Amino acid sequence: MAELDHIVVAVENLEDSIGAFVEATGVRPVVGGSHGGRGTRNALLALGPQLYLELLARDHSQANGEHPAWLGAMDYSPGLGRLTTFCVRVPSEDVDDRFKHCSRRKVDASVLEWQVDASDHEHAHVARLPQEGTSPFRVSWCGSEHPAAGAPKGCELPLLERVAVLPEGGEKTESIYVDGMFSLNTVFHIAGGTPMRIFINNADTYVGNALCADLQKILETPTRIYATVKGGDDCQVPPPVRRIVSRRDQSNVLKAVSQSHLAVFDLHSSDLAEVDFILRRLKSQPLDQQLVLVLISSVMVWARTKPNSVDESVGDGLVPETASENASDAEELQSSETAVLTDADWRRRVPSSRYRSWKKLETLALSLNSLDSINAYVVCSGVLYGNGELTFYDDFRAAWLGEVTHRIIGDGENIIPTLHVRDLARCVRHLSAATEEQSYVIAVDDGLNKQKEILTAIVNHLGTGVEVPKISYDQAVACLDEREAFLLDVRLQASDFLHHPEFTWWSKDGPVAAVDKLINEFCAWRNLRPLKLVLIGPPASGKTFYAAKIAESYRLVHITVGPVVQEALARGKKVKAMVDPEAQESDAEPVDVESLDDRDRQEDFRDGPFYLSLLEQWEELEGTQPNPRLPAPMICKAIRYELERRNACKFRGYVLDGFPRTAEEARELFVMPLTGKEGVDDENEDGDETSKKLVVDDTLRPGWAFLLQSELDACRSRLEALTEAEATGTHNTVEDFQRRADGWTKEIESHGSVTVLDALNNVLEGERTCREIKVDGVDTDDVVDIISQAIEHEGCPYNYIPSKRTEVEAKTIEMEREELRKKQAEV
Repeated sequence: MAELDHIVVAVENLEDSIGAFVEATGVRPVVGGSHGGRGTRNALLALGPQLYLELLARDHSQANGEHPAWLGAMDYSPGLGRLTTFCVRVPSEDVDDRFKHCSRRKVDASVLEWQVDASDHEHAHVARLPQEGTSPFRVSWCGSEHPAAGAPKGCELPLLERVAVLPEGGEKTESIYVDGMFSLNTVFHIAGGTPMRIFINNADTYVGNALCADLQKILETPTRIYATVKGGDDCQVPPPVRRIVSRRDQSNVLKAVSQSHLAVFDLHSSDLAEVDFILRRLKSQPLDQQLVLVLISSVMVWARTKPNSVDESVGDGLVPETASENASDAEELQSSETAVLTDADWRRRVPSSRYRSWKKLETLALSLNSLDSINAYVVCSGVLYGNGELTFYDDFRAAWLGEVTHRIIGDGENIIPTLHVRDLARCVRHLSAATEEQSYVIAVDDGLNKQKEILTAIVNHLGTGVEVPKISYDQAVACLDEREAFLLDVRLQASDFLHHPEFTWWSKDGPVAAVDKLINEFCAWRNLRPLKLVLIGPPASGKTFYAAKIAESYRLVHITVGPVVQEALARGKKVKAMVDPEAQESDAEPVDVESLDDRDRQEDFRDGPFYLSLLEQWEELEGTQPNPRLPAPMICKAIRYELERRNACKFRGYVLDGFPRTAEEARELFVMPLTGKEGVDDENEDGDETSKKLVVDDTLRPGWAFLLQSELDACRSRLEALTEAEATGTHNTVEDFQRRADGWTKEIESHGSVTVLDALNNVLEGERTCREIKVDGVDTDDVVDIISQAIEHEGCPYNYIPSKRTEVEAKTIEMEREELRKKQAEV
């Protein structure tokens, strides 16, 4: 019995047709090869296990003489593909003398062979189609692997029909291949449903990016996204967008919407007049198919909603247009009772004065549900957060920079409804199926976080960790317009489908619970990466000077051993005062030192046992030595705690000044035991220290290490040039210099053993090695530039600073402009 094997679509240009096919379906046909002597080449796409689509085009590299290409390859419609014929596969026992051998060379240089019935279509030159293409030709694959096996998958062929013109007039349709219920008007359809065409207004915005990411595929159905963009210097069109819709004429946008299955408008970034135009024109615009329209709004439309309230202020002209016109107007945002409001209360929503036009657009969108061809939804989203941040951007930025500018407005007890931007996109994706009866949707997470909780979490986990001060509404009047969302105090309940187990949340419990995840997202989206450097060299080679310069240029934390040890000792004294009964006041009881580790965010008492142990060792050494020196493991642990404890070190980075000094210190600082079963050697599973595997701690691993090369005589000269005031209280004395110089020489010149350079090379990121920089006789600015160029060689993160390369380019441009001005003045 013959089975349908493949169908042939003649196209004018193979590459252009492959691109058009990808745009239409999301699936890319693979180039098959050339038919030698036939004047054609093809591309294939699987439609089933042993069924495929063949795009056939003229191969202009072949000289075909006077013979036309085969299988109707010349019978295409200009710019379009045309179904020219189809083929059935017969079993090998049905192959007879009428079948002739054929072959083509594949792109991998291998040869595909088959046999074709020459009586079906004039094998000699294969120019004429049997019955003008309405009857199939027959093929057998001679034991070769079927072409569909190696072709891309993702499409199906539901129906193939043959149409005959009857002598008495009219047409007769005969089904040739049926595997579904769709008529074969365009040859194929996407498995799981036809491609969904989606329109997104302003796809290059904060919300638009999230929508494009989540709407690439809906219920296993590929989508085609058409979009407008806001544009600008930082405009980046998301990759899923297939085509940009020009908004020079609003009718272009209207046409794109009317041709879509799903259209999404986000009021946060839209031109409200343009949205109003589109919504009004949709009432009379003919649509190509059923349209799901989603209008994304904000909880600010509910800002002044009180239990049993009715919005009577619209149009009365009595409410100030902005919150900053009257501080008491801002206080009103927090005066509403915190009863829970649901989507059933949507008719009673009362917006703040700046969001009245949003409410009007919500109502206009919902009115489209009176049309049979439109399902309209309004999504009232919580204050958005996540990814690169929008509403909370200034707070994340200030915390990352270590700025102490955060302020809580009022008492901070107001509840701010929130929603991660990715959960907003998932909500829209759910609504695209048009299965929800409730047209007004409230999309908020379960956080119920207060203003002070959100700001405190950001400052503690990303910033300095200091207590956030409070200011009154009068003090905040200048910034109330930008911070209006922080004044919300309304408790909203998410719509029912958001509580279903089938809805997959990205951040269900709100921003406070997910703050560490949000910090990682913020850093990734804003290209913020910590720069971690080590500067070593002989004593008085300029390590501290250059470390300070680099730290200032790149906003890094300058870590030196002395201050770190002194701070650790001070913490030890505070811990001792808490746990020592003799140091307690009469009404205070001593605290168990082991319980201090449980005191969250109390920086003076975290890791209390270690700080107390360090203090005890110091006091013991102080009683026996005039200038006590802590053991290397204790110093390394103090520095390690500093790097782990300070958010600035974790997120901006550090410059480690003159440390580690030995290979032992490098290993102690950057290497840690591998935890879990994998961290125990197979031969010794007792779990003792000698049996544990060691790995580099990626959270502390430095990205660069620099060795400042300087002759000891030059170092001594620098030290002797210091004034008495500069040297007092430091180890930069002539006596101490010799001790340190001897130690450095011994470490660097250790033959046959691992040096500090070897140890650093083993822990640096990637294939980097410690770079040696000569500093004697070199200008200090040049040394800084050499270090900066090494840091930025592989690309520098944004980190809110211009790179050295950018600064140099800016200076060059300015110099060229200055020279041009001088020449023009001379003329």
